[in-house]
Amino acid sequence: MKGSNDSPIEDQQKSFFSDIATEGSLGKLESLFTGTYKNGTTNLDVLAIGCGNAGSNTIHRLTNIGTGNIETLAVNTDREHLKHVNADTKLLIGTDLAQGMGAAGDPDIGKQAAQSAEESIKQVIGDTDIVFITAGLGGGTGTGTAPVIAELVSEMGALAIGLVSTPFNVEQARQHKAQEGIEQLRSKCDTVIIFDNNLLLEYIPNLPIGKAFSVMDQILAESMESLIGTFSENALVDIDFGDFKTVVQRGDVGGILIGEGSLDNPEHIIEQTLQHPLINADISSASKGLVQITGSEQMSLNEAEDIVEGVIHRMSDDASLIWGAQIDPKMGDKVRVMVMLTDLNYVNEKSLTYATSDEPSEDVELLSESIPLEGNELRA
Repeated sequence: MKGSNDSPIEDQQKSFFSDIATEGSLGKLESLFTGTYKNGTTNLDVLAIGCGNAGSNTIHRLTNIGTGNIETLAVNTDREHLKHVNADTKLLIGTDLAQGMGAAGDPDIGKQAAQSAEESIKQVIGDTDIVFITAGLGGGTGTGTAPVIAELVSEMGALAIGLVSTPFNVEQARQHKAQEGIEQLRSKCDTVIIFDNNLLLEYIPNLPIGKAFSVMDQILAESMESLIGTFSENALVDIDFGDFKTVVQRGDVGGILIGEGSLDNPEHIIEQTLQHPLINADISSASKGLVQITGSEQMSLNEAEDIVEGVIHRMSDDASLIWGAQIDPKMGDKVRVMVMLTDLNYVNEKSLTYATSDEPSEDVELLSESIPLEGNELRA
């Protein structure tokens, strides 16, 4: 836990999460993370796949946010959990191995289950341009299925971006499995972004447990939105898919960092953005980066460029950075900064996410080649 010597930025981060507890909702997170995406448009086909219980919870959150341009698929070996997930498509896998009761913490069962469902998964992937693969590592289904799905995505020509969380430090039995899962994902994905649930203990130790895990779940979901939000027709400086690909392809370990503040204090905005409370990574090691700056009509190109310069000065000496700027009239005198960095040195601290869910909707797409189970579920 952090003591009384916290910096003003750290105090602000703690206050941010404490406000969530006080408000009794995740509205503050939604206001920070979703504005750029909802004002942008994209012709790209984007798919988010949640693997296992934790990954499916993230998909549930993403679907309930109402992203529109991101299709969602929940993949699980646990029939009961899948029943309570809201997703465009749900796939129950490995019924011969797991009998719909989960992988019992065995990644080999998760791997075999995904391999047995490859054709069904490939049918959903189709000609998608970007696929986000999300999972909580350290268990059976998420750890075992995510690398298999990432490999399928790459084989089909789409960008594969992993967004995963790792076990709490007290979960010793899951630590080794989680690290094996990370190494497999690093070899299969273009970029893997790793979130540290242990840091929830530092920033929101007193938040009720269900909401605490939902914070991580929300951040994972809205990180996907923020990345897709870089493609906007309200742009002063464009970022296109080719730019995005340059940063993400062969990106190894990456990070998504988001901050907001006044144009009068760009240095504060930069520090707030780069000191992400839930990502352990050496920012100065990044060799590639993408910066998206969103402000109102009051924002000048010079002001945007000052922020970009502040970011690149904190990266490695030979780093390359692509940046864009877009207009959102609602920003007023504020500016929002989204930074994606790749080729990071990963700091090996671990975490796991599990989230509570709202009630699912009944509007889910069924895979024609799978066997429907109880109306909303699929079996492969």
